[in-house]
Amino acid sequence: MTSPVARSAIIVGAGIGGLTCAIALRRAGLSVRVLEQAEVLEEVGAGLQLTPNATRVLRDLDLLPALEAVAIAPDALEVRDGRSDSVIAHCAYDAATARFGAPFLVVHRADLHRVLSEAARAAGAEILLGARLEGVEAGDSQVSAVANRAGDPVPLEADLLVGADGIRSVVRPQIGLSAVPVFAQRVAYRATVPVEQGRAPNVVQLFLGAEAHLVTYPVRS
Repeated sequence: MTSPVARSAIIVGAGIGGLTCAIALRRAGLSVRVLEQAEVLEEVGAGLQLTPNATRVLRDLDLLPALEAVAIAPDALEVRDGRSDSVIAHCAYDAATARFGAPFLVVHRADLHRVLSEAARAAGAEILLGARLEGVEAGDSQVSAVANRAGDPVPLEADLLVGADGIRSVVRPQIGLSAVPVFAQRVAYRATVPVEQGRAPNVVQLFLGAEAHLVTYPVRS
């Protein structure tokens, strides 16, 4: 007896993970609806470093040309002593690209998100903005869900439900899972500054301190 083949999917969350999943499922032939509680997909976040294991996935989804149009391929990684500013290590990224078969890229999160949202829509995924998941019920062969959109209930059915709605996931408790965030005693501050203020415009620089570190890299050309 063979297992039923999924033909439709509901993805909760139109972030990087949810949109990438939507593109992959559309390529596999599923009809896809993405629920996103935000009213608009805004430009949020700062820079991201995309290592070869990430860009390889995007390449396999035929997204690398669009990504390379907005991303930057840095020349090298430079590790420095945060106190003396002396160079501890220097690694050229072309060697990593040759070794792993995919590039190392840096990009503004908003630019990556825009590439993914445009590709998801072009692939035929339906993105429902302003739609918050309210309830989920698993049947014998399908998942029934209800989303709230502008105060109106929107009933949905699919063969597959994907929760990609982050640390405050609505899906997680709906399917009987629980996870309480625990403070890891670490804090990260992220910011963007004009590239003219950088010392090495096309190098990822890592400054190491005793209890902290600082990373700088370009995000837009």
